Amino acid sequence: MQFNGEIPEIPCIKVDNFTNLTDQIHYGFISHAHSDHLSGLANNLGDVEIYCTEITKRLISSLEKPEYSKNIEKLRPCPMNQELSLDRGKIRVTFIPVYHCLGSAMILFETTTKSVLFTGDARFDMPTISALKMNQRIMKYIARHRMLRCYVSWYDFCIQNSKYWYSRQIHR
Repeated sequence: MQFNGEIPEIPCIKVDNFTNLTDQIHYGFISHAHSDHLSGLANNLGDVEIYCTEITKRLISSLEKPEYSKNIEKLRPCPMNQELSLDRGKIRVTFIPVYHCLGSAMILFETTTKSVLFTGDARFDMPTISALKMNQRIMKYIARHRMLRCYVSWYDFCIQNSKYWYSRQIHR
């Protein structure tokens, strides 16, 4: 089952899926340039602008898929770990490196009342976990025990040089 791109806590955005856009959708976000996260990017996006990392924009541009070319100008590159303010400051967005692939990012969405972390596809190995624990944007949630709603597309938990391999697959 494919993620429909909706984040109920912030109804004016879609992430990694741009099918079935409505008039209520004002902003789109791409976590990384794998094709299963670009659903609907070939569609007519209307006035919706799509935010992604600079590397993700370059990768999508280099795919040489004519169906994406009409929307390349709608891709807005964002630097990692810098807050972007949208909707007159009502929504703050930060792309956080996740090391799944080149240019991949988790996306932290913050409003005055809600915080949501969309991971996209993430590999949580020890170096990634260490980097996240030191990330200033995430640290405030860890240090203050603040609620952070998470949407995870795919994850692997692995500990290098260990006999344990953790993933979402259920072992019996």
